[in-house]
Amino acid sequence: GQSDLESYIRKNAAEDRVGAGNVNISTSSDPRTKGVVDKKYAIKSSDKDRSFSRTTIANFLFRLESESRRVKVTEIQLDLAEKRLKPHEIPSDDKWTFEAERTSRQRVE
Repeated sequence: GQSDLESYIRKNAAEDRVGAGNVNISTSSDPRTKGVVDKKYAIKSSDKDRSFSRTTIANFLFRLESESRRVKVTEIQLDLAEKRLKPHEIPSDDKWTFEAERTSRQRVE
């Protein structure tokens, strides 16, 4: 059920080799066709000031998809952790914040 998927996301984020830490998860549902619903899970770090390398973020999202056929990352937003940079400037430390959405398509009983 839903709690199993949330536990799955949290377990992958907290794993030592992933290092994404604690995450906040919010859920929504989107009916697709008769008998099918998309369950959407918005994921972001529970610490809004914590930043990650792109490698850490990519590894976390890869793990979500590779460990389960039911989970697909359907949206991602990366923002520079350093707010003072202008859009054309390159960050020196490659630190980012992220929000991701994963979708699980499920049959409705």
